[in-house]
Amino acid sequence: MLCGEFEDYAHLGRSRYIANHACVFMARGLTANWKQPLGFVFSSGTVKDVSLKQLILIAIIELEQIGLCVKAVICDPGSNNRPSQNP
Repeated sequence: MLCGEFEDYAHLGRSRYIANHACVFMARGLTANWKQPLGFVFSSGTVKDVSLKQLILIAIIELEQIGLCVKAVICDPGSNNRPSQNP
């Protein structure tokens, strides 16, 4: 748990709420054995589905801009992640 850190959604902005959760974005190779953290955001509670969907799209765009081909997006099975998985 972080103390004194505010909610921060990177490109989507900050708020005055104290953060108590972190969401990490990672990339992983499918045929090669590598994985790399891309970034993280801090939130007060779980990341809202609209924000999560936007952050996933930003991550995909950034990966494609450096020449990687995104084949899949995987989230943990938490109920707050389900709406972000719909197109």
